[in-house]
Amino acid sequence: MHVINSDQLLFVDVDDTLIMHMKNPNKGYDLAIPHPHCGNVKPFYVNRNEKHISILMSARKRGRTIVVWSAGGYEWAKVVVEALELTEHVDYIMSKPVEYIDDVHMKNWPVANIYQR
Repeated sequence: MHVINSDQLLFVDVDDTLIMHMKNPNKGYDLAIPHPHCGNVKPFYVNRNEKHISILMSARKRGRTIVVWSAGGYEWAKVVVEALELTEHVDYIMSKPVEYIDDVHMKNWPVANIYQR
């Protein structure tokens, strides 16, 4: 069993949160990131979401434990964190949960959703 010994957790999503996918890479992009399951066949063209990266780094400086997750899986989250050069600011990487068991619905959790476009 692994224990996260922190009460100050910040969970950060990858797609359309840390990175924004570019539907038309001809209009410019920051990074071309190959998905770990697709190899170098077709990279994802993305832009950094500087607002959310700044929030992550600021939270880290305030002592928060940073967990990055993705519905695309932990391998994709890891590749993105490395491409964004955030490795030293992230404590844990995981797949986004597919289910949860709790007596309180997630919408009623006493946590803040920080999302800025």
